[in-house]
Amino acid sequence: MKTRRLTMWNIPTEDVLRKIPRLYETDQIEAEDKLIYLHFFVAGSDWFIVEYDGEDTFFGFVCLNGMKEFAEWGYISFK
Repeated sequence: MKTRRLTMWNIPTEDVLRKIPRLYETDQIEAEDKLIYLHFFVAGSDWFIVEYDGEDTFFGFVCLNGMKEFAEWGYISFK
């Protein structure tokens, strides 16, 4: 069986990454008022990024495979 690797084509630039608030900087902002800085999408799944640690970890909202009832806020590794 042949496996298929999904490739992300919307990799952010360093300039874009520098503009994202650091982790915990938006804690005081209500979820519905948070600004989305990046939107990653691969194979029917979406990651909406609101914070970044400057190295590898993002914080944001994820909806996997379009299953909105299970979507949640959490930490995401870029790697």
